[in-house]
Amino acid sequence: MLRAARLFGAIGLTQACVLLMPFFTGCGGGGNSLPPAISVTIVGGSSQSITAGQSVTTTAAVENDSSGRGVTWALSGPDTLSKQTSTTVEYDAPAIVSSTATTAASVTATSVADPSKSAPDTVTIHPPPQPAGLMVVSGPSPFPAGCAANQNPSERNFTNGEVEPYVAVNPANPNNIIGVWQQDRWDQQGSAAGILTGVTHDGGKTWSRTFAHSSLCSGGTSTNGGDYERASDPWVSIGPDGIAYQITISGDRSSARRAVLVSRSTDGGDTWSEASTLVFDNTSSVSEDKTSITADATRPGFAYAAWSRIYTKVTPGDDGPLTFSRTTDGGITWEAWRDIYDAGINSGVATEGFVTLPDGTLVILFDLFSNNQFVVAILRSTDAGVTWSQPTVISTHQSIGVIDVKTNEPVR
Repeated sequence: MLRAARLFGAIGLTQACVLLMPFFTGCGGGGNSLPPAISVTIVGGSSQSITAGQSVTTTAAVENDSSGRGVTWALSGPDTLSKQTSTTVEYDAPAIVSSTATTAASVTATSVADPSKSAPDTVTIHPPPQPAGLMVVSGPSPFPAGCAANQNPSERNFTNGEVEPYVAVNPANPNNIIGVWQQDRWDQQGSAAGILTGVTHDGGKTWSRTFAHSSLCSGGTSTNGGDYERASDPWVSIGPDGIAYQITISGDRSSARRAVLVSRSTDGGDTWSEASTLVFDNTSSVSEDKTSITADATRPGFAYAAWSRIYTKVTPGDDGPLTFSRTTDGGITWEAWRDIYDAGINSGVATEGFVTLPDGTLVILFDLFSNNQFVVAILRSTDAGVTWSQPTVISTHQSIGVIDVKTNEPVR
C-alpha cells in the first residue's frame, strides 16, 4: 500500500485510475460495461403464406445498431428477391408450384454491423385455388433426382414445373383422354427434362401418369433410341381406331444431336412403344422446331407429322421449310421425311396442326415468316399427303406480344 500511495502521489489520482482500470473499478465513478448486443427480428412474425405467382414484403428490425447500416438479404428457395433496401425486401414467388407437396422459401436478414446476427422469414407458397370442376393432372416430378444434369452452369431447371400441354380425346372412346406436357422445364434452349403423359379412362374423373422414352430422364437409352438429354414440343393425337400417337423433339444440350421422335399406344395411352425416329441430325447447322402430329379422322391407321426444319446460314439468312412424314400402318413404320413447302432464304414456318375434312381432304395450318412478313397460311392435300397445294394466306398476324411486368422480358 505504501508503494501504491507513493505511486499515486507521483502520477496523480486520475492517471492512476487509468493504469489500474483492469484491476480496480469505481475510479472516477465509471466502469468497463460493454455496449448492448445487436439483435435482428422480422417485423410481424417469422412466417408468411402466399399464393403462387404473388409477391410479399419482409421487413427487418435491428436493435442497438448504432451504425444504422441495417441488413443484407439472402434467399433459400425458389425464384427471386427484388426491391431490396437496408430494412425491407420483396420475395417474388414462382408462378407454378406442386399441388401435392409443400413449397417454401426462407428469406434471411443479416446484420451488416454484426453478421453473426440474423433472422429468417419462412414463406410458404400455396398453389392457386382450383375452379370448380377442374382436376389436377400433373404433380411432383416422377423423374429420378439428378437425371436432368445441368450441362451449363448458367442454366436453371424448374423441377416440378410443367409447360406446353396438349390434349386429345379418343374418338373411339370419349371417356379416354390423353394429355402431354413438358416436365421439369429448363430456362434456356426451350426444352425440359422429359415429356409426361396424363391418361384418363373415365372421362377425366381420375388420372394416371406415364411417359414415352423420349429422354434420359424418362427412360431413354441408346438401345431404345431415347437417350437424349432433353425433350420439347409435345403433341398427341388419337385416330378413329383408338391408336394414339405422341411426337416430341429430343436433343442434347452438350452436343448437336437432335431428333423428331414418335411413339404409339394401343391401350389408350397407358403404355407407349419405343420411339420411331423421323429425322436425326448431329450438326449445329440444322435444327427442328414446332412439331405437330394428327391422326386422320377418316382413314384408320393414317397419321401425319410436320415440323419446321431450320437450316442456319451465316449469309444471307436462315431457311426453315415445312417438313412432313406420314404413317399408313398405325405408326409401325413412317415414310422418309420430305419438305412440302419452302419459302426460301430468310423464311420459316411454325406448324399449328392438321385437320381432316369430311371428304378426306387434308389441311395443314401454319404460321409463315418470310422477309419480315408474318402471315397464317394453309396447304391442302386430296390424296392423304402424297401431294400438296401451294399455300393460301388466310390472315396476317397483328399481335404485339406480351411482356412480363416484373422482368420486362417477352412472354413466349
